[in-house]
Amino acid sequence: MSLLKPHFEFDVLESALSFAARLAAFHTGGRLTAFLRDVGIAPMAMVSGEPEAIARLAEVSGTDRAALEHNTPIRVGKRAYRLRGHVLPAEFFARPKTAYCPACLCADDQTVGGHPAKVRRHRWFWALDVVRTCPEHGIALVRLDKDFHDGELLELGYRAPAPGAPLMAEIAAQPARPASPLQTYVVSRLEGQSGPAWLDAQALDCVVRAAELLGAVVAFGASVNLAELTDDQRDKAGRVGYAIMAQGEAGVRACLNGMFNAFEHGSSKPGPQKVFGRLYTAMSGARSFGKHGALTDILGEVIFDRFALEAGTEVLGKTLPERRLHTVASLASEQGLDPRTLRKLLIARGLVPSDEQVHHAFDAQAGRTVAAQMQRMVTVISLPKALGCSRPLADQLMDDRLLTPLAGDRPDASGRTRKAVAQDEIDGVLERVAQAAPLVTTAPADFVPIAKAAEKAKCHGVDVLHLLFGGHLLDAVRVEGEGLAALRVDPAAVKALVCDLLTGLSSQKAFEILRVPSEAGWALVDRGILSSRIIQSGQGSHVIHRFDADEVARVAANLISPSRSLELFGMGAESFSRHMRHARIRPAFSHAEIGADLYHRADTHRVLGM
Repeated sequence: MSLLKPHFEFDVLESALSFAARLAAFHTGGRLTAFLRDVGIAPMAMVSGEPEAIARLAEVSGTDRAALEHNTPIRVGKRAYRLRGHVLPAEFFARPKTAYCPACLCADDQTVGGHPAKVRRHRWFWALDVVRTCPEHGIALVRLDKDFHDGELLELGYRAPAPGAPLMAEIAAQPARPASPLQTYVVSRLEGQSGPAWLDAQALDCVVRAAELLGAVVAFGASVNLAELTDDQRDKAGRVGYAIMAQGEAGVRACLNGMFNAFEHGSSKPGPQKVFGRLYTAMSGARSFGKHGALTDILGEVIFDRFALEAGTEVLGKTLPERRLHTVASLASEQGLDPRTLRKLLIARGLVPSDEQVHHAFDAQAGRTVAAQMQRMVTVISLPKALGCSRPLADQLMDDRLLTPLAGDRPDASGRTRKAVAQDEIDGVLERVAQAAPLVTTAPADFVPIAKAAEKAKCHGVDVLHLLFGGHLLDAVRVEGEGLAALRVDPAAVKALVCDLLTGLSSQKAFEILRVPSEAGWALVDRGILSSRIIQSGQGSHVIHRFDADEVARVAANLISPSRSLELFGMGAESFSRHMRHARIRPAFSHAEIGADLYHRADTHRVLGM
């Protein structure tokens, strides 16, 4: 039962403090401080949302206590308040400022016979710091600073402009804008509605803090100080940040990766603070842990994924268990390698771009694999000895892709990496020979080494190995000796297989006609420009390529390399290339792409008239 007569009705949109201010005006015609003291409530206890003060107000006014608490931040600890089931920090609220919409107050003033102090209601959601726009009238809220001791009492009948011209002028002065999506999300969630599931799973204050911080960095730069932003700037930050966070973890991660990619690294080694600025520093302090929700974890993972950090490095409260990324310098130091040679090899293997910045990071395990290959690298000079064969046969193995250079198919590889081979590759070839040719004490009298068999069959030594690896040459054996030099084959069998099976042109002959290096020729094959006839193996997955002369002639008629310019146009390769450059003709395939410049015949005809 109300102790105050007559009963004064509580509005479901207003806060308890607003209701108390209107009670004072209705029952005493005076101000709130004296009224609260008269009914046994300490004014600042009411401002602070002390449970006892709210209970006493409910008692004297005859109003349901739960209804008052529903719209009022109730203090539950030091700088902590409970509002509609959410425990929120003090900074979540606009206090000590008083926020209001002058257009809403103008509507309140239209109440018949109502004095502004009796009818002006402070809406409960105006107390939220994130609420800066009136959702009903689409104008910015007015925010009054606390300018005297009682400045937090929400007495809008006295602190806001008087009805009529003064209030209308204030309405006209407020910028028009829609409510921000972040504000709408917060109010809706406090009203019990659902939003994006990923955001709903986080504490409400963490969502707001993270959205405004992320949005501020995106909108105003990594060096922004959120505390120095104006209300309008924070409103913009919230709009930008919420648009990103509403996309969930994937959207946030994409944004952070975009910030990393956009950063100009220069020659110095950048750290997380340099790249992400305030976004990182605001979350890295001991007092900040947990205050930005899932954004902290995502940023930490992005840092682990993008920076070459040592195992055991701690970032935003989490420890990196093992290194994920290396730079050339860190990998060379770890593996005890020459960084210059290692860099060339990493470029060749595609882990580091050719225009690599000093601190470019790449996958640590992939880098260690390359480093291990480099440690067992066999240079082209040493290749014949490692294989136990002649120089021509070693070159043929490389040219026909039975051995893969450490540089792979990268035409921009340089130095020793261009033709060097990992020991594992060599071991693989020798193992295949061992599997296909059993070891014997004495070979049959008519069996000969590879080179002799190739000479008798009028083919290349690598063709003999193709026949062996493809399961077509079945009676080969090995005698005591090193590598391929120990292999003995039946020359008659080789000759018969070459005649019956290896018809057409070899890759060496086809690429010779085109006047392109082997890597360029195979690039044309891999791209479907030059067709080959595939000879499947009798066992296993070994493939032999042979080329029809007409197909090679077709490609040769359409694509011209500078190496053919002398026979076709009577000019040297340098002169030919210079003519094409001056005519601004780009190659159909460039050296950077495939290892040789190739021009369309139509372009050369247009430039040279031939």
